[in-house]
Amino acid sequence: ERVNLSPLTLYADRDWAWRTARDVAASGPGARLGGFVHSTNWDPQALTYLLQAAQAFDLDVDLHCDEELNAGAQGLAGVVATMTGLGFEGRVVCGHVCALAAKPEAEAFALLDAVARLAITLVALPVTNLLLQDATAGRTPRQRGLTLVKEARERGIPVLLASDNVQDPFCPVGGYDPLEALLLGAAVAQLGQPFDAWSDAVCRADWLGRAPGALPLTPGAPADLVLLPEADAWGFPSRSQPRLVLRAGVPVRGTPPAAWLRAPSPEELAA
Repeated sequence: ERVNLSPLTLYADRDWAWRTARDVAASGPGARLGGFVHSTNWDPQALTYLLQAAQAFDLDVDLHCDEELNAGAQGLAGVVATMTGLGFEGRVVCGHVCALAAKPEAEAFALLDAVARLAITLVALPVTNLLLQDATAGRTPRQRGLTLVKEARERGIPVLLASDNVQDPFCPVGGYDPLEALLLGAAVAQLGQPFDAWSDAVCRADWLGRAPGALPLTPGAPADLVLLPEADAWGFPSRSQPRLVLRAGVPVRGTPPAAWLRAPSPEELAA
């Protein structure tokens, strides 16, 4: 992953924005122009320059956006307005967007309706958001800090669950395990049927790009899979260790359970 994540204030210098976008584009395929958008650095003109520069160099954008429980945060609304005004053709990934959970429902839902009309993906970061939002020393937090993942999903907005800060000065806990993020997200957001309804929230990498990719498990698709021998659909993603990793159908990590390797009996073959 190569994302230039810079404070929004730096993009207020149009020349800097263009130079940065040019350098990011030159670094190779898959690079993204990124920014940290927060009430403390909110600047509509800087956001316009950021998206204009990304458009000029054919870059998608990755933003840490509205990582706060401030009902007045304008980052996501600004992204919607600016993308619409520019006719932005790429995809914008907005991580965190915690402020949606603090806004009045009518305002939040109207904003999500607008997001659904654009190529915007939302990413919730359960570990980081739970640890940092509504945080005051010596006080138990009252708010969960997670964005409106259910309401976004209901509108057809691509929603991912992931990890952000991991064992660093901001967040001393966590790991880069997607299923850890899904397990915590399922509990915090009260996600029903996570296996059937939310597994894609940790594996749809194509939602970070411009167009949906081919779905996995279709005939002829590569058998690049992570198998969870001890898990089941009812308790998923609990008991997701150990794991067996397949590349093109060949185990590259983990050991297949013995029961998977034995030859079927004549009775099983006849069934």
